[in-house]
Amino acid sequence: MVYFARSSVIGLAAILFASAASAASADDVSAASKAVWDGHLQKAASKDLDAVMTDFTDQSAIVTPDKVYVGTAEIRGFLGNVIKGFTPEVLKSWVMKSEIPHDNVVFTVLTVGAAKRTFVYTTVIKDGKILTITESPGFPADSGTRSPNAGATCRPVNAS
Repeated sequence: MVYFARSSVIGLAAILFASAASAASADDVSAASKAVWDGHLQKAASKDLDAVMTDFTDQSAIVTPDKVYVGTAEIRGFLGNVIKGFTPEVLKSWVMKSEIPHDNVVFTVLTVGAAKRTFVYTTVIKDGKILTITESPGFPADSGTRSPNAGATCRPVNAS
């Protein structure tokens, strides 16, 4: 009986330790995914297309309401056009409404005040690279689209 009780306690301790390690691991993955996404936004704000492209592989895709861009060549063409529109006014008006990492996914709500639009992105990160970005068509910034973190402090994207 003592052996059974001792084994059960050791087994329970092992399960609790594994659960804690798993939770820490998930937090680490979430933090790493958020770091990749935040770095991507900073590179885009710097308008350095070559730096932006280091976030993608040939298996990466950007899914928009109009088209799916697959691989680095198509993504480069798409993002090159997007970055051309990043005037100083546009960049200064970026406001992160919500940024929620969970494991290898980052959900983002970003308002571009100069365009009076709010965009929603879901980004999947794999091995430190962006595997997939889905992009909303952009909603009017005053459409009542609410962040899941409504009431949270918003921050400009290009702020450190």
